[in-house]
Amino acid sequence: MVIQWDTIQQLREASELTTMIIELIIILAAISNVFALVYLRKNYPKFTKKGFIELFVGFTFITLHFFFDLLDTLVTKKSDGETVFIYTLFDMLDAIFSFLGLFIVGFAFYKIAKYGMELWEGKEE
Repeated sequence: MVIQWDTIQQLREASELTTMIIELIIILAAISNVFALVYLRKNYPKFTKKGFIELFVGFTFITLHFFFDLLDTLVTKKSDGETVFIYTLFDMLDAIFSFLGLFIVGFAFYKIAKYGMELWEGKEE
């Protein structure tokens, strides 16, 4: 059984079109988060002194996660009973960028919280 999704109709029949639209909306939201971070850095340099670079890199990785998630929805999953390599590659990159992005964002929140405590206690560097 060969599955090839070449047309919008075939995507609809495989119920992947709705998934792709939702993933595209999520990608746009993730990109807007990156732009919001740049805006905050430009207008509030004191508050983005610690943890900004980590947040920027982390949200960029999360955006890449959503991008590869969209790509693995687009490609053919099976061909002659075998999983297609490009699907496996996109799926792995999706998982890798997700893990790295969440880890880096978590570390950024730690740095921001630590900086906030230093400001609160008056021990700013």
